[in-house]
Amino acid sequence: MRVMVKLRSVGISLADSRQVAEESAPGVVFAALLNHADKALGSDEDRDRAAAYRDALERESGDGYLRMIADLTEADPFYHYALIDNGKCSLLPELKDDAVSDDEEASAFVNLWAIAKTIATAAPRPLFTLLVPRSFRAA
Repeated sequence: MRVMVKLRSVGISLADSRQVAEESAPGVVFAALLNHADKALGSDEDRDRAAAYRDALERESGDGYLRMIADLTEADPFYHYALIDNGKCSLLPELKDDAVSDDEEASAFVNLWAIAKTIATAAPRPLFTLLVPRSFRAA
């Protein structure tokens, strides 16, 4: 929903906003968690204990735990941009010169990682809460 609201606020049509949001939401969540964890991922635990748990998760699985929270598998790509062209949405890992043909009159590019940043930093509270198991012992 937050992706749709943000896209609507920059002038993307409702139909296009919905399509982009549906297709890009897991990647946007992943980008928010990966790049803005201090804002996007909270914990009810003591700050040091929560940080130690996140460090342990990162040592064990790299970004795997963030992918799990974002509902991405290891094989799922995440995209930086969305191209909206004639009612069709294409997700792109990067912008290339040939992303749009020379015959297209109008297209919209959306920087999904900028949207992730806006969502993560504007939220009044973290997007997700990391629960630290009672059995966890910080090293």
